[in-house]
Amino acid sequence: MRRVGGSPGSRLLFLRSRAEDPRASTVLSGRGLFVCAVLAALLAPASGGLPVAEGQPRLGDELVAPPAVWRAFRPLVLATGDGDAARAVSYLREGTALLRKAEGKLERDAATLAFQTRAVDSLEDFDLKAFFQLLPKRDGPFRYFAFEGAPTRSAYRFRELESAAAEVNATSARRGFGDSSSVVRMRHLEAKDDKHYLLSWRGGVGVGPLAFASIVAGVHDALALLEERAAPAQPTKQASDAVPLLLRTADAQLKKSQPSLGLEDRRVLAAAWASFPTSAALLTSVGRTDDVVDELPRADGVTRVSWNSRWDAARTRESYPDLTDFFHDLGNLAEARIKLTDAHGLTLAVVQLDSEHMRARVVAFVKDGKLVPS
Repeated sequence: MRRVGGSPGSRLLFLRSRAEDPRASTVLSGRGLFVCAVLAALLAPASGGLPVAEGQPRLGDELVAPPAVWRAFRPLVLATGDGDAARAVSYLREGTALLRKAEGKLERDAATLAFQTRAVDSLEDFDLKAFFQLLPKRDGPFRYFAFEGAPTRSAYRFRELESAAAEVNATSARRGFGDSSSVVRMRHLEAKDDKHYLLSWRGGVGVGPLAFASIVAGVHDALALLEERAAPAQPTKQASDAVPLLLRTADAQLKKSQPSLGLEDRRVLAAAWASFPTSAALLTSVGRTDDVVDELPRADGVTRVSWNSRWDAARTRESYPDLTDFFHDLGNLAEARIKLTDAHGLTLAVVQLDSEHMRARVVAFVKDGKLVPS
């Protein structure tokens, strides 16, 4: 399998939130395989102004934009600024500065650099035995390696974690914006055979002064976007002219690049395009989305979400040959089905991932900005 370009520290990080004092620095924790990657461009708002919610006081011309620009950006304002555009912009700028440090200049001590480099090689070859043997420390039947990260003035620094007190979690003293920690533990399951291992990961990262209630409000507003209805399929000229030029332009681009989409599908994606034009242009150049939502809500007012996207290898091979080969080499390695349920065990959403066809599908039901049991 070929490696995609990038530093050993650039991988995907899965996080699980914990509610706590909204005035404190929030910590997100997670379990899984530590592979960290950040798409900072997805946080870049549209040019031509930053969003301000309806009813908010004007905060200067630089913070004023028409609704067509800020609708899809509004959930971020709610989640990161509690509805205050100035606070959200300040938070996102600080977060972007941290991401740029991590992307542009990583500093690692010798132990961490050696572990990450060799770990990537082992995991790309799916050599679990080699990965197990490179973990330097022991705790009974487990071998493990722990490291911590923190921003400096001009870089982001990783080093071996010497004490459990330096871990980042919901109760730790160390929880500043950008502070992080990871512990990888692994043991051999002798009762099986020499190819079976138990792997666990414990990690945390400080994400700043986020309130759980604000995050929930942002999620609700994002889900509500899926329910907003487009103009009739055969609108009058007056109704058509009432649609902002920005959204009409985005709709025309989506018709051309994503021909399978219906009117309601394009309405959702056009709103996202208006708020994140650079990211939208990138994503539509490397993939195809065939469906987003049903054209009409159900009789009970519930909107069915059926998001179906796939990686388009034919369109990306010329610009991203190594990345295209990487996904091709995965073959039928993984087929995942993830189900989100409520406290009563009822299904709220189903996510399906298929490496052979490089396809992802999400099925959910939304009403009044909330997921409802199907």
